[in-house]
Amino acid sequence: MYIMMAAFIPHQGRRVSRLPSIVGRYSPIRRPFCPTTEQRKVAGDERLVFNVSGHKFEVWRGALDAHPDTLLGRFDDREKFYNQDTNEYDLSTTPEMFKYILRFYTNGVLHFPKSDDIHFHTYLEEIEFFEIDPDEHMSHCCFEDYIDRKIQWDIAHRPKVVFVPDTLREKLWQMVESPKANTSAQVFFYITCFFISLSVTATVLETLACEEVAKIGDPFIIARARNCRHVFFCIESACVVLFTAEYIIRLYASPNRSLYARSFMSVVDLVSIFPFYVGLCISEESNVQAVFDTLRVFRVFRVFKLCRSSPGMIMLAKTLKISAANLSSLCFALSMICLVFTTMMYYMEKTHNPEKFSSIPAVFWFTIITMTTVGYGDTTPIGFIGKVLTGAWSIICVVILSFPLTILVDTFTAIRESAKARKEKMKQSQEEQTDESDDDDS
Repeated sequence: MYIMMAAFIPHQGRRVSRLPSIVGRYSPIRRPFCPTTEQRKVAGDERLVFNVSGHKFEVWRGALDAHPDTLLGRFDDREKFYNQDTNEYDLSTTPEMFKYILRFYTNGVLHFPKSDDIHFHTYLEEIEFFEIDPDEHMSHCCFEDYIDRKIQWDIAHRPKVVFVPDTLREKLWQMVESPKANTSAQVFFYITCFFISLSVTATVLETLACEEVAKIGDPFIIARARNCRHVFFCIESACVVLFTAEYIIRLYASPNRSLYARSFMSVVDLVSIFPFYVGLCISEESNVQAVFDTLRVFRVFRVFKLCRSSPGMIMLAKTLKISAANLSSLCFALSMICLVFTTMMYYMEKTHNPEKFSSIPAVFWFTIITMTTVGYGDTTPIGFIGKVLTGAWSIICVVILSFPLTILVDTFTAIRESAKARKEKMKQSQEEQTDESDDDDS
């Protein structure tokens, strides 16, 4: 029953009470009629004593007989724990847990511990031992907490599916997507990172004119200075060949090729190799050479390929994605305030400084520089009202620009803590599985 609920109930900070269609299936639990002590004695009822790890508990026999579908509610099963010497029933469970069992028999409803004194797995084992159905008898005051813990337990102890590649496509996909899967994946990862770093470094050094390199004075460098462009072309060719092969492998091995072709990283891979093949088709004397030089700027996008296997960059991308809605609303409000301030500054300063405040679009530069607290000083107000507005605008922006930082930091911290908790749960589940396997072997 709880598995069906897990498919519908969100389990990250949400409450079950938001889904009345699920909770509404459970009708209110009616408390059993509780007779007085005199009425019980007249009816022949008696008190039974349970010795739970040295702690004594008393309960009326009629309260147990009222639940014949449980372990202690059946006479034959209950008598298995009876000790004739002490006239008591000996149980090996913990006293803390038996309090919840005893409360179920006396009140007719099962409660769930609010604290972590009782491990959830222990709680499930105990109520299963006493044959009490928690989904049927759980109290309404504890039902939400029980379902939340149940879903979290199922997720944390869900059997981990180990991916074993069989076909060539699966093996290639594991190699390019899981750097720690095997030796070949690690070798491919390090080779790719090396060529990405080499390509970005070559892109930066290529902008340094070979004539400037020749001024170093080294005779060997002077002799090779004329061939520096050829060296950079060879490096670029080797890098592009590897990146092209990587893209073809990813596109071939991807489980969903159309989805991968539309992904952000796929676009980055294409944009990073596109200028090279365009340059092969254009001669240096061509009229479109200037356009090609502009396209070469896209080669620096290869640095984003390093983010594919960086956990920190992945968490940062998730942070920006989750915070996009809040940040977009804040940017919209800030743009409205910026427009109002720009218009006011134009009309206040156009008579004092018509060259710098010539139009509202021109004043936008001054507004943005002031808003970001950069203040180049190339445009400054002269009038008294303009200075007052600029000072007020600077103070307002210092306060407003602190909001996005708070949103990003809180979101990033939540994602990091969630990832840390997930790793700890996986580690704990692996240790429990190891302990269980050791117990089975022993």
